[in-house]
Amino acid sequence: MELIPFTDLVDALSKVADRLKVIVNLPKSEHETICRTMDETNWLTDTTLNMANVRLGDNLIQTSNDDLPREDVRLIHLAERATR
Repeated sequence: MELIPFTDLVDALSKVADRLKVIVNLPKSEHETICRTMDETNWLTDTTLNMANVRLGDNLIQTSNDDLPREDVRLIHLAERATR
C-alpha cells in the first residue's frame, strides 16, 4: 500500500500550521496594516463588480438583444486591460 497521498496531506497541513503561527505572531501594527489593505481590496472588488453589473443592466435596457453579447465582450476586454 502506497502512502504518498497521505504523506502529501500531512506535509500540506504542516505547512499551513507553520504559516498560521507566523500570522498569529505578527506585530499588531503590521496586522492592522494587512487588515486595512484587505478591506480596501475587498471594497474595490465589490465596487468594480457593482459598476459592471449596473453597466450590464443599462445595456440590457438600452440595446437590442442582438447587440448585448457584443457589449458584454467589450466589457470583458476592458476589464482584462484594466487588470494588466
